[in-house]
Amino acid sequence: MPAKLPWSEQAKGFRAMSLREADYTFIDASWHTTDTLWLTRPGDSHSVGVYWEAGGDRLLQWYVNMQEPLRRTAIGFDSSDLILDLVVAPDLTSWHWKDEDELVLVVDKGWISAERAHELRTEGEQVIDDVRHRRSPFGDGWDQWRPDPTWPKPTIPDNWDQTW
Repeated sequence: MPAKLPWSEQAKGFRAMSLREADYTFIDASWHTTDTLWLTRPGDSHSVGVYWEAGGDRLLQWYVNMQEPLRRTAIGFDSSDLILDLVVAPDLTSWHWKDEDELVLVVDKGWISAERAHELRTEGEQVIDDVRHRRSPFGDGWDQWRPDPTWPKPTIPDNWDQTW
């Protein structure tokens, strides 16, 4: 029997609707709401985002995105989002899971197996232990990092969508 979602009929919002309908469209857009650094280690099923106020120095949060390990492509790297996330306070003293309800939904749809969902939860628990003990990358000073202002802004190649 499929998992019951307590919010299934009440869920509102674009993402929940998109997950139910599985109707995705790529659009061109530029990130502008925060300054962000993503840290990803080969083989990990997560990456760690460090978010600052846009144009400022105030650290807003650490964000752990559960995802497939990076795969090299002709133009860089690809990965697939695996729904479940962790949001960690700037001072690393608290955290909370994000999108647990959506993980239940994608398992119910068969897009992610229950076993893979369990593996993601286990990996997330390891990340929480890393946060608690200030293990890499959380104790490495990345919250103080800033890009060299002379670096050019990255661009996306025209054929980005043809390299899958």
